[in-house]
Amino acid sequence: MLTASRRLKQLSRDHRTPFIGTVSAGLINGLATVGAAYALSQLIDGVFLKGATTSYLTSWMVFWLGAVVIRSGAIWVQETLGSQTAQRVQYQLRQQLIEHLQRLGPAYLKHEHPGELVTTLLTGVDTLEAYFRQYLPQMALAGSIPLLILLIVFPLDVLSGIVFLFTAPLIPLFMYLIGSMARQKTQQQWQTLQRLSAYFMDVIMGLPTLKIFNQSKQQAAIVAQYSHRFRHHTLQVLRIAFLSAMVLEILASISTAIVAVEVGLRLLYAKMAFQEALFILLLAPEFYLPMRLLGSRYHAGMEGVAAAERIFAILDTPAISRTTQSAIPVPVPSDIHIENVTVHLTGRNRPVLRNVSLTIPASRLTVILGPSGSGKTTLTNLLLKFLSPTSGLIRVGTISLDTLSAEAWYPHIVRVSQHPHIFHTTLRNNLSTVPIDENSLWQALEMVELAAWAQQLPRGLDTSLEELGARLSGGQQQRLALARALLKPAHWIILDEPTANLDVATEERILPRLLAYWKDRTVILVTHRLRFTQYAHNVVILQNGQIQEQGSPAALLQQPSRYRKLMSTGGFL
Repeated sequence: MLTASRRLKQLSRDHRTPFIGTVSAGLINGLATVGAAYALSQLIDGVFLKGATTSYLTSWMVFWLGAVVIRSGAIWVQETLGSQTAQRVQYQLRQQLIEHLQRLGPAYLKHEHPGELVTTLLTGVDTLEAYFRQYLPQMALAGSIPLLILLIVFPLDVLSGIVFLFTAPLIPLFMYLIGSMARQKTQQQWQTLQRLSAYFMDVIMGLPTLKIFNQSKQQAAIVAQYSHRFRHHTLQVLRIAFLSAMVLEILASISTAIVAVEVGLRLLYAKMAFQEALFILLLAPEFYLPMRLLGSRYHAGMEGVAAAERIFAILDTPAISRTTQSAIPVPVPSDIHIENVTVHLTGRNRPVLRNVSLTIPASRLTVILGPSGSGKTTLTNLLLKFLSPTSGLIRVGTISLDTLSAEAWYPHIVRVSQHPHIFHTTLRNNLSTVPIDENSLWQALEMVELAAWAQQLPRGLDTSLEELGARLSGGQQQRLALARALLKPAHWIILDEPTANLDVATEERILPRLLAYWKDRTVILVTHRLRFTQYAHNVVILQNGQIQEQGSPAALLQQPSRYRKLMSTGGFL
């Protein structure tokens, strides 16, 4: 697999036009610098030693001014095109990240820290600007401009060319030695920033709970520790950066001084012309400048590489298969057939589901029972196309679920989880994203016993709710999600512990009402609660990723089944 730095260089090739323009502008800047130095040496030599005529001096003055203007223009073009390259790559990467995270789906996002993903998506991509705008073009210029100057100096003065040739490798050598140490520190800095962002976001999201249990100050102290660690790693990176800059400046100064001494001594003994000596002396700082700039921009580039490693790790995560054959109609109603399905998840030693085979009959209620970790949620994620089976097949009627696009499948299926998401928008928009008549909205709220609460809101259905339902109780959020499911004309209803936040009395009033409303739909009820099976047509018991038994409640009670034993004991053994 390619390293992050090589993949970043491949991205620059995808945007080669502005990148080549950036490097070309840098080369023109180098040529203009050489021209300006040559014109200046001719001017000084003509004024002080040759007594040149006014026309002679004017011509070189115009040449010098032209070189300065060209150099200024080249610098402007270099910065503009460099920024353009960086912006294009940043936009492309950010779009790829967003689209890939959407393909990975909620099953992947559930196991990731939101704060860390946001940091990668925003700060991580932003750090690549310095890499593409400064570091990468400077790598090309650090090799080409010194070579250009060497080709000019060697025919004029071989000794100065030899000094340039032998002192030039010292700067990249020390840059590499110091940079290898900086790379590790930059990685630590970036990883600490990710942990800080992830933990801080978790603390913010759980702040109400922390306040209830009087743990907010303790968590603030932990955030302060992470902040101190991040500050420590940042200062270490800056210390190395300043050390690197100092070493490179010293090397460049010593090398320039050597050139100045050897040129000055030969000029003193009339072994060299003044104009040539001055020209070479003016070129000496410019010879080492591209390598010094590369050294100073190396650390910004390494920060971008550290962020890119996490970016490419996300992009390399295999996404679920989502074929886009939307022309295939979804057969409604139809049985769902799950045939020998096995699912392996990253980081798990054993499969989450193993050789699972069952049929979910159409227009019936199927209750899936099982303890935590038995694979119930994974099974529903398969039906929602959040995951793809490692092996096996899922069919809707006679059509494979893999051949149905998300656009074709999702209008026919709805899920209510035990942790519903409430959006920062109006109550009306939280109930449905498509226009629905007022009476239907109030009927849905009435069925979940939220109508009286909604009528007391300042603006009724147009009252704005806060993100994650900050001012709603857990029961209100759960019933709001149930009302949302009632309003969607879906045939398959997945209820994952739909009454987890409701008291028993409210649950016993609402659930039969909802199941009666959905009597002609296919309802899949995932739960720990055995009493829900009284409404079921089919019961499936999962244990350790395998089906222990399945069948109708009446049939299972008439035989020495695990279900019969569970009903007699009132819980899982």
